[in-house]
Amino acid sequence: MKMKIILCVALAASLFGFVHASEFPEPKRVAPVKIIFDTDIGNDCDDAMALAVIHALQNRGATELLAVTLTNPDPLAGKLIDAINTFYGRPDIPIGINPSSPVVHKVSRFLKVANNHPHDFDPDKAMHAVALLRKTLAAAKDGEVTLVQVGFFNNLAALLDTKGDEFSPLSGVELIKRR
Repeated sequence: MKMKIILCVALAASLFGFVHASEFPEPKRVAPVKIIFDTDIGNDCDDAMALAVIHALQNRGATELLAVTLTNPDPLAGKLIDAINTFYGRPDIPIGINPSSPVVHKVSRFLKVANNHPHDFDPDKAMHAVALLRKTLAAAKDGEVTLVQVGFFNNLAALLDTKGDEFSPLSGVELIKRR
């Protein structure tokens, strides 16, 4: 009986704050994972869902979306990405396009959703995807960036073939290795 009373008192003390919080260590805080998301959005919903998960994780402080690059050359793809970013309160995340990417699938009506939601993406003013990849990687610290790729590897393959430029003297291979 005494043991039950002691356990109840201990439980009550912990529940009602009699044990000071400073007696417990602070949970370890980790830096958010910095992400570049490369996508072929438009053929199905997996890319939109992946982007939504990245934003949800950023809302929790677990990620930071640095840039989005596209392998779908349809102008509506960039508009949809911007509409999703805008929905999550991040309308200024840079979006890179690759107009020379091959069109593999007939464009779905899925992309037309972008026209019904706020965005200000202008494909004529967008940076080329490979240039945006180089710029974003060059601005990061070593070991800091994670490339998340959903779809075709056109942009990443082109990045691997790049030489030094105005963003970095490093080749694409070196940028990827370091960042």
